[in-house]
Amino acid sequence: MKNQWRVLGLLTGLYATALWAAQNATPPAESLIEKARYLAKEGNICQLTTPEALKALLGPPQSEEKNLDGDRETLVLRYDDLTARFSRSTDHLTPFLLQTLTATPDGRDIEIGRGDVLRSPADLAQCNPMWGVASVSLVGLDLREQEATLEKMPFDTRTLWPPRDRLPEGFDPARRLEEAKNPGLAFAVCTRRASTGTASGSPSSISRCGGIIKNMPGSWCVMRPSA
Repeated sequence: MKNQWRVLGLLTGLYATALWAAQNATPPAESLIEKARYLAKEGNICQLTTPEALKALLGPPQSEEKNLDGDRETLVLRYDDLTARFSRSTDHLTPFLLQTLTATPDGRDIEIGRGDVLRSPADLAQCNPMWGVASVSLVGLDLREQEATLEKMPFDTRTLWPPRDRLPEGFDPARRLEEAKNPGLAFAVCTRRASTGTASGSPSSISRCGGIIKNMPGSWCVMRPSA
């Protein structure tokens, strides 16, 4: 009987030791790929992500490489297990923006969002000035201090706005859309390919129209007149 109690006590002690070790063990370090996938799923990594933002999230890369590819400038950040490719136009109208994020062990791209839901007012600076916030959701933003930026931004009927109490005073997107349909205003009609974001007509003529621009079937876009 005493031996049975000794064995039971020994087993109880071993179980308690194992449980303590499990609870206090250092968890395995999260791989960079897993971290990147999680951040992409949460929307923190998307096609509006800049190199600076990615470095803040994932740390400094092992190497950086810039290249010129026609009218596009590319930047590649290489990590041990990841390769991030950015691009921008050579006119530098927008900063480098993320195009692909690839897990180098298997060569598979990590799915990243298109960036059609802006996360903070700072994302406005990443928007292409040609299309501005057309077909973009701004619902989660406080834009009360962004009047000067919004005055320069094209938008359309698919743009989703925050409530009026988070818009600049007097800024009424619906009213501006109606005013832009006034036949007395100069206007331009063009089509955009959804897959490439390209438009017919020169950017200079479109930016000067100051009226409306039809950039998708059933979607009208207000263009801000240039100075």
